[in-house]
Amino acid sequence: MSRSRPLLTLLTGILIISLSGPAYPVEKPPPSSRPVAQGPILDQESGSYFELRLHKKGDPTRHWDGAQRAAAGSTYQGRPGRLAVIKDLRTLNFIRENFRLSQPAWIGMRFYCGFRKLMWVTGEIQPLKSPGMWAPSWHRTDIKCGNNNFQYMPIYLTEETSGSVSWQASGPAKAFNTYLIEYPKPAEKDKDKDKRASTTETEPKKN
Repeated sequence: MSRSRPLLTLLTGILIISLSGPAYPVEKPPPSSRPVAQGPILDQESGSYFELRLHKKGDPTRHWDGAQRAAAGSTYQGRPGRLAVIKDLRTLNFIRENFRLSQPAWIGMRFYCGFRKLMWVTGEIQPLKSPGMWAPSWHRTDIKCGNNNFQYMPIYLTEETSGSVSWQASGPAKAFNTYLIEYPKPAEKDKDKDKRASTTETEPKKN
């Protein structure tokens, strides 16, 4: 009888642990092979909302220009959208931590071949040397400025399966299924207008 007590105690302990759940945080599931629409998600520090959106099935405008037009035509809580401006490591880390990028996603930046400058859809110039932002190879393939008569090369975020989500450039004819929209925090003079609009609009407007 005394020999069975240690075994009974051990089995009881295992049962208690199994019922109470694991003693460590459960990790997020790995990204799937298919893209999933996500957001809008608020970045508390910048005040911007970000949304990962899919192109409609059969949409022929899955290149950067089409994504730019779709983002610019979107609104959320009265805020006009744009292709996301991710110009610092803090913002990029926010995207890495909050979104599952199973496929590349367009953002609002282009590399202008003639001027050799990076420019956001806002007109801001981004330093070419931006530590921690670029993928190991800054361009996707050998289809790049030096080998072609491109005006610009659009920039996108790489998928998680290729490593850490990072900037990378491609040819302008490249098509992707997803793009990242940003709904920036309104300027001070627009706050009241944004507040009024938020009472009547709770879902992102989609084209």
